[in-house]
Amino acid sequence: MNNLAKSRLSPYISLLAAIALTGCAGVPVNTDFEHGAPFARLHTFTWRAPASRTGKSTPVWDNEIFGQRVARAVRADLTSQGYKSVHPPRADFIVTYSTAQRERMRGSSVGFGYWTGPWFLDQSVAFQSYQENTLILDVIDARTGQLIWRGWSSGIIDEDHMDTKTVTRVVDAILKEFPPH
Repeated sequence: MNNLAKSRLSPYISLLAAIALTGCAGVPVNTDFEHGAPFARLHTFTWRAPASRTGKSTPVWDNEIFGQRVARAVRADLTSQGYKSVHPPRADFIVTYSTAQRERMRGSSVGFGYWTGPWFLDQSVAFQSYQENTLILDVIDARTGQLIWRGWSSGIIDEDHMDTKTVTRVVDAILKEFPPH
C-alpha cells in the first residue's frame, strides 16, 4: 500500500479501532459520596422502592417489573459483599433507585471522502436524536436520612435491554464502587 493510500485510510482505521475498543469497554459508572459519611459502620441494609414520580413519567422504566429486577440485583450484590439485608428499623443504610432520561444527539457518517484533483471532498454527517437512560442507585444513612452515596450508569439499559441479565450487569458495575475506595 502506498503512502497516499495509507494517509487516506489512517483516520478510518483509527475510528474503527475506537469503535472496537468502546464495544469492549465495561459499563460506564459514575459515583459521588459524602466524604464524612460513616461507611465503616454500615453492615445492614434495607431496600426502599422509589417514591412515585410526579410530572413527567417514563412508563417503560416506572413499573414494578423493572423495579423488582433492580431490587433483586441490589440485594444479591450487597449480600455478596458481606452486607446483611434486614427490616427497615434494624438497617444501617437504605438503598433505593431512580431513573432519568434525556434527549441526546448522535452523529454518524453517511459516506466516505475522496480526492478529486487537488481537493478532498469530505464525507457527510447525519445527526439523530435518541433517549439516553440513566439508572441511579442511592445509599441513604438510616440514622440521619441523608444521602451518603450515589452511583449511576447511563446508556446501557434501554427499552431493548431491560432484561434481568443487563440490569444485573449494570447494578453490579455500579455497586462495585460501593463503599467508596
